[in-house]
This record gives sequence, C-alpha cells and structure tokens, in this order.
Amino acid sequence: MADWIFDALEWAHKHGVWEILIIVGGLSIWAKLFPRRRIRNLNFYMRPARNKHAQFPLIIYLEIRNYTGRTVVLSNPFIRLDRDLRAPPEAHGDSPSGDIEIKFPDQNRQLYSEVEFLLRNKDNVNTIIPLEPTHSHAEVQTALNRKRLGRLTVTCTWIQETPQVETYRRRL
Repeated sequence: MADWIFDALEWAHKHGVWEILIIVGGLSIWAKLFPRRRIRNLNFYMRPARNKHAQFPLIIYLEIRNYTGRTVVLSNPFIRLDRDLRAPPEAHGDSPSGDIEIKFPDQNRQLYSEVEFLLRNKDNVNTIIPLEPTHSHAEVQTALNRKRLGRLTVTCTWIQETPQVETYRRRL
C-alpha cells in the first residue's frame, strides 16, 4: 500500500530531487513555527512623552490602528526592552525575563488596567510603555529611530467565522 511512497522517495534520491524536497519541507515547517513579522494594515505609531502620566514620568505612547478589514482581540501584550533602555521599578512584569506588561485602557479609556482589547476595523487604541525617567530625550528618540525600543509580543484573535489565533511579535 505504501510502496508508492518508497518508490517516490527512491526516485527523488536517484535524480537529485531529494535536496529540493528537504528544502521545501523545511521552509514550510519554518513558516508554520515562526509567525510573520508584520500584519498588513495593523499599524503601530509611537512617540515619547515626559511628565504626561501620573505614575510614570517617562513613557512611550503606543497607538495601535486597525485597518485590516477585520475585528481583532488583542490580548496578553508585553514588551521586552532592548539593552539600551530600562523600565522603571514601578512597571509590572516578569522580573527574570525582563518582560514588561502593557495594559489597555478600560471602557472609559481613562485607566490602563485591561489585558484584552477588542479592536474593531478602522478603530485605534492607545497604551503606554513606561521607561526609566533617567533616560534622556536623545536616548529615547535614537532608540525609536533605529527601531531599538524592544520586541512587542501580543496574541491576536481574529474575529471571523472560524476565529484565528496567532502570536504576533514585532520589533519596535
């Protein structure tokens, strides 16, 4: 019953096609294991601000805009800052790994306390990334310009007939 499989593999080996099959198989596994880098039209805009937030003197405003044509639930967001930047001690997160929690605003869009946010098409949400206040404006701006702020990780659940869940990682 499975003789045709062995015959096909033997033919591939004999004619030098075996390497191509291994490369194609490896690439398909790679594409499945490692998510894509960018989701088209899920846009991120960042700008630094000093003394605009009561709890954190230095923050990065992060605006996420959804123009994908679909509704998405963003959940479990965190960022791992690059070695040039540090988080303030008041920031919550996982101390051993250095991951910092990112919170979304509540229903009134006043208090950053939610870990999930329903982002409809053509809508946006603002959140903050706290930084240690000893960083100079030039340090922060250089990190933003060089895309060396850190790596954002968020779980995206696309609302459709069959919901699709993916972990989205992006260098900011």
